[in-house]
Formats: sequence, C-alpha cells, structure tokens
Amino acid sequence: MERLDLDEKEIAEFLDGLSAGRELPALSGHKARLATGRNGAIAASWGRDGRIEAHAVIAPHGDRYALETAVAPRLEHAEGERQVLDLTLGLVPRDAPFTVWAWRPSQQAALEDMGFVPLRAVVRMRRSLPAAPPRVPDGVELRPWRRGVDDEAIVAINRAAFADHPEQGAMTVDELVAVARVTGTEPDDLVVATIDGAPVGFCWTRPVTPQEGEIHVIAVEPSVTGRGLGRALVLAGLEQIHGRGGRRARLWTDADNGRAVELYRRLGFAQDAVNVEYGP
Repeated sequence: MERLDLDEKEIAEFLDGLSAGRELPALSGHKARLATGRNGAIAASWGRDGRIEAHAVIAPHGDRYALETAVAPRLEHAEGERQVLDLTLGLVPRDAPFTVWAWRPSQQAALEDMGFVPLRAVVRMRRSLPAAPPRVPDGVELRPWRRGVDDEAIVAINRAAFADHPEQGAMTVDELVAVARVTGTEPDDLVVATIDGAPVGFCWTRPVTPQEGEIHVIAVEPSVTGRGLGRALVLAGLEQIHGRGGRRARLWTDADNGRAVELYRRLGFAQDAVNVEYGP
C-alpha cells in the first residue's frame, strides 16, 4: 500500500462508510475528531491506486500516544491488520511510549501475534427505553446547560471526575464547544446538577440514530459523590433521550470501574461490546 494525501471530506467518507451498518464505529469519537491530525495528533491514510483502504490516528494520551486504525473489510484478517499496524507504528515518534486500541477481533489477534498484551478495556452497555424518572437528591436541582455560562464549571467537574483518565479528563472549553457544535447538542441535551446554584455534575447525551441515543459523558464532582446524584443524572439523561424519540440508550465505561458498571446494571444496562487497549 502507498500513503495517500487526502482531504478531510475524503477521510470522513471512508470512516463513515466503514461505520455504516456496523455495531461499532471505525474510530472512537475522540480519534475521529482528530482524524486529520489536529491538536498534536498524527494521522495517515494508505491505499492502492488512489483508493483509501486504511487510516490511522496517533493521538497524545497523557504521558504517551494512543493509536487506532480503521481498515477496509478486505484487510480484516491477521495479515492485513498487521500490515496496517506496521505502517502506523512507523509513524510513532522515536522512543515515545504508546498503546493501541482495538475492537476488531482480527486486529486483536494481530496485536497478540506481535507480542502486545491487553492493559485495559472499556465496555459498551445498552438498555431499552423508557426508564424510571429521576429521583433528585434533596438540595439538588437539575437544569439545562447554559451555554457560555456553565462551560468553565462543566470542564472543571469533568477534570476532577476523570482525574485518572488522561483522555477524557483533558477536555477543554474549546473542545466542549466544538464537540457540542459537531454533535448538534442542544441545551436540554446537557443536564446540569446544581447545589445552591453551583454546578456539581452533568449528564451529556447525544443522538446516535433516530432510535438510539448515547450518554456521551456523565460526571459528578468528587466532593458530592455518594448522594445518589450519579443515578439521578443517568436517569435524567435517559429521560432526555426518550423525549427525543429514542427507544434505546447506550454508554461506554471502563470495564474495571466496578462501581459504575454495577450502577448501570442496576439501571437496566447490559454489556454488548468491548474495546481493548494493548501495550507492547
């Protein structure tokens, strides 16, 4: 395969085509937003006769880089995946630590054949709608996002809640605004929890299809955990998704976050997909 010089539209069309009709997108939401190599990321496309067959994103991820690849169906076998992985690894800055995210079984097999080992996994969970209405803890109020007013507080809550998560915890106000714009987020889609008027948590939902919505981010200020606020925010998010006509909801969470996984299970979610992080 040869490296291709493609524009943003061509890359997006390739990724959208791979994602159509599949249970999982070609790239995660974070890597898809960096697909053209912005914000310090490295991106590359390869193919034959000018036709794209593979795309990779190498993104800063805390103290290391995180890699993801998307490949055409004809490359979804161990040999094809390894070829793309070899090309991608050749773009990682010299001596820089890195990991590789993989959800395709063919890519996981290739990585394990290359000596990589699984380090971490995130799971997708789903449930049908409607759900029970939220029961808001005493002293807490839920309201829609106030654009330009709540932004700094939302980012601060997110940073505190995901302090150990180098990707999610690094969200900035600019990224919040940009992702909200790209996903068509309306104020009601981002429910903010307040105590005495000060934001202490939020649940951000977005439509995936006309029938399904996603809890994109849910975060609670660590100082107020243990009061049932997380449960209330999840149910408020599900209420928003159902109110838009959604018949099903989904979310992603770390597989080893037992507290969160158990909460979601109690609220009717069940695991249906997994994405694995591998290290060399």
